Amino acid sequence: MRKLCACALTTLTLLAAFSLSACSKKKDDGGTVKNDYPVTVGGVEIERCPQNVISLSPSITDIIYTLGSDAQLIGVSDQCLPEKELPRFGSAALPDTDAILGSGADLVLAAEALPSGDRQRLADKGIPVVTVPAGASYDELPEQYAAVARAMSGAVTGEKNAQNTFSRVDGRIKTVKNTLKGKATPAALLLGNGIVATPDTFAGEMLAFAGGRNAAQDGKNYELSYEKLAKANPAAIFCPAELTDAVRADKYLKETDAVKAGRVYAVSPYYFERPGENLALGVELMAAHLYPELIKMPVTPETEAASEPAESGAQAASAAQSGAKLPAESA
Repeated sequence: MRKLCACALTTLTLLAAFSLSACSKKKDDGGTVKNDYPVTVGGVEIERCPQNVISLSPSITDIIYTLGSDAQLIGVSDQCLPEKELPRFGSAALPDTDAILGSGADLVLAAEALPSGDRQRLADKGIPVVTVPAGASYDELPEQYAAVARAMSGAVTGEKNAQNTFSRVDGRIKTVKNTLKGKATPAALLLGNGIVATPDTFAGEMLAFAGGRNAAQDGKNYELSYEKLAKANPAAIFCPAELTDAVRADKYLKETDAVKAGRVYAVSPYYFERPGENLALGVELMAAHLYPELIKMPVTPETEAASEPAESGAQAASAAQSGAKLPAESA
C-alpha cells in the first residue's frame, strides 16, 4: 500500500544523507564547521553534534524528517505513528525517563517542557533537554524549523538547512496561493468530531492558503457548533475519512451545499497538526478539490482510496488508516 506522500518520503530519504554529513562536514584544516558547536537552543547548551536523539513530540519528529535529519533519531513519543519502527519513550508530559537514560540518548527534544524532576535526572547524566514550542501560526514556523535544525546540525549548518528546507515547503504553498490569487470558495475544515478549524487557528490558515473562504467565521479556537457552521453554508467540507458519513448524516450539515453537491472530502488532520513537508501536501490536496481546473491532485491515500466524494467514509477510513502515515510519523 502506498504510504502518505511516498514521493516526499523518497525526497526526505535523500535529504537524510545531507543531514548525516552535516555533523561531520569538515573544513579544509580538518576541523568541524566553524561555530556549529557548542550551540544554545532554547536556553540549553548542546556541546557537540548529537547522534542519538529522542523526540518526545510528533510536531518535532515531523520537522526532523522534513529536515532530513532522521538518521540521528533513535526514539520517538508514544503519539507518533510508525512507518518504520523506532522505540517509544512516552511523551513530554509523561516521559519514560528510565528508558531514556538506558537508551544512549545524547539529546532529547520536546515541544513542551518535561516535568522538572525528569528534566533534572536527564541533566544530571549529561543529556540536554531542549524545548522547542510548536508554532501557533504559519509565520512562526521558520523559527521552529531553525531551532530544531540548529539542535540537530549546529548553529551554521543547521540554520542553513532550516532556511533551505522551509523555503522548499513554503515554495509549494506559495505556488498554490499565487495560482489561486483572488479566489475564495466557502469551505469548512473539521479536524475531528466537533473540532472546527476557525480562522484564528493554524489549520484555519491552511484552509485560507488553499483558497477556502472559511465558513467558520463566527467561531474561535476550533470551537463552533455544526448548527452555526451550517448556516454559513460551506460549498465544500474537509474532514477525517472516518467522519465523512457522519457529516453527511448530520441534521444541520446535511442541508449545506457541500453535502447536497457531494463535496465532502476526506483529509487527514495530521496534515495540519504536524508542520513538516505534508503541510504543503495538505494545502495542495484541499486546493485541488476546490479548484480541480487549476491545481493538480497530489497522490495521497485519500485520492487513491477515496477519490470520489460520494465514497463511503468507512471504506475511505480503512484505506487511509492502512497507508496514511506521514514522514514525520515514520519515527
